[in-house]
Amino acid sequence: MKSNRLTVAEGIMDTAAEEYRAENLASINTVMDYAEGIEVNISEEEAEEILDVCKAMQSRLGAGEIPTTDEWYHDFKKPLSQTRGEKIA
Repeated sequence: MKSNRLTVAEGIMDTAAEEYRAENLASINTVMDYAEGIEVNISEEEAEEILDVCKAMQSRLGAGEIPTTDEWYHDFKKPLSQTRGEKIA
């Protein structure tokens, strides 16, 4: 089952929503607003984690980098899939 954080992050980073990405990544509050709009409950702490991971990936994409499947998993999906304190191998 996908974590709430990953659900929100994938929605924000979806290419179909690319034109709204900057707006959705403007702040913790805009991430929380996006989550609310897709009926997913997240905390401020989770919104901050989503914001950090998405901004890092957006920066890479904006620089013309095309992450491999492995990089996408380790740098985007894995950190947002983990439960607090849990480490996924």
